[in-house]
Amino acid sequence: ACHMQSNSPYSGKQTQIVGRDGNRKTHLLAIMLHPSETVENWCWFFGNCIKAGIALSEKPIQSDRGHQRGAQLALNECGITISLKFCILHIINNILHRFDKLKLQGKVLSSLVYKVQKSENITKYEEALTALARTFSTPLITKDSHGNVVEEYVHQYVMKIHPTSFCVFANDEYMTVETKRYLDEHWYGEPSYGDPKPLFGWSCSTANEGEHNGMTFDTSRKCGPLTILEKWCERANDRVVQLLKSTKQVRG
Repeated sequence: ACHMQSNSPYSGKQTQIVGRDGNRKTHLLAIMLHPSETVENWCWFFGNCIKAGIALSEKPIQSDRGHQRGAQLALNECGITISLKFCILHIINNILHRFDKLKLQGKVLSSLVYKVQKSENITKYEEALTALARTFSTPLITKDSHGNVVEEYVHQYVMKIHPTSFCVFANDEYMTVETKRYLDEHWYGEPSYGDPKPLFGWSCSTANEGEHNGMTFDTSRKCGPLTILEKWCERANDRVVQLLKSTKQVRG
C-alpha cells in the first residue's frame, strides 16, 4: 500500500495485488482505494478478490506484517484460507527500527537474515540463526509493563516469526515428518498465517514497487479515485492486448 501525495484530491491509500507469470512478468490483479489500513478493509479486499475469481488460496501472498495478518486470521475463521508470506525486506527494516539504539550494520544484518529465509532444511536454519546470534550478541535493554528489565536479541526477534511465514524449508511441498514435528514443537500456538506454499524463489514484495508496476504508475498517486481506477484499467487493458499479440506470435 502507499499513501497518496499531498496534492491529490484523495487523502487515502491505494493497495494492489500483483502476480507473476511463468516468464517472471508482473501483472496487476486487483487494486483497492481505502481511507486507511484496517483488518476490515483487508478482509473486504481479499474477500472480493476471491469472489472475482482470483485464486488467492492456491499461491503464497507476499506482504508486510501489517493488518493483513488480522484479516488472514478472520477469514480463516470463516473457512477462507489465504497464505501470507512476510516480505523479507520488511522484516529487516522492522529489525533495524526495533533495535535502532544498537546501530546495527544494515548490510551485515540483511545478509544474515536472508540466509535464515533461504534455509532449505532445519540444520541450515539453525546455523543461520546461530550466525545471527554471534554477530549481533549485544542485547537491547528494555523494560516490561511491570518495570522489569528485559534483554532483547536480534536472533530471538527472528525466531519468534513462524518459519512457514517466510522460510524456504518450512514451505517445501514435500515437507518431511521431521520438519513438521520440528515446527509443531517450537512454534506451537504461534500463528503461521497460512499453509506451507512453495515460494518460487521470491522472498519480498518488491514487484509491487517497481517503476513500471508500482504505485507511482502514470502519476496515479496525484489523482482522484475515478481517475486512478481509469488509469489502472487502461494499463490492464494494454497488458491484455500485449499478451494476446505475443500469444498469436508464438502460435504463428
